[in-house]
Amino acid sequence: WPSDLTTPDGDAMIIRETTHRFSPLSFHRAMVGRRLPMLLTAAGRAYFAMCPDAEREDILDVLRTGAGGEQQRKLAHDDAYIRNLVRQTRAEGFGSNQGDWADQRKIGAVAVAIPFGGRVLASLNVIYLRQAITSTEATRRFVPELQRAAQEMVDALAAEP
Repeated sequence: WPSDLTTPDGDAMIIRETTHRFSPLSFHRAMVGRRLPMLLTAAGRAYFAMCPDAEREDILDVLRTGAGGEQQRKLAHDDAYIRNLVRQTRAEGFGSNQGDWADQRKIGAVAVAIPFGGRVLASLNVIYLRQAITSTEATRRFVPELQRAAQEMVDALAAEP
């Protein structure tokens, strides 16, 4: 299944690197530069939940203006949704979505944040077809590998002078 490395870009996450072009299971080859909704995708949710509180509030301020679309604007105004999203994502240690993004209903994903130096730099995800794999199986198979990959990235950054 394809994987993306994403970084924040205001109201969204932007794909900086991807395996889509190499994955035989990808239907979308040209993904670098594509923007993913912050509150509707696994990559965005992982980043959003794990970033520092002040940054999360800044993201919410942008989303509440409608910059990220109507669905995200409504979610950004729903304090209970935001509290539950952050609580659940932090408790589980990863973000997920199961067709929550209207543009990609057939797609599921899991993602982990890449923290470094007191902030979150990026998130790393795996995307799959919900028809082909259950969310439970995706979590079991992909989250530990994503966590290992994220830790390798953090270790490599820490080793830099």
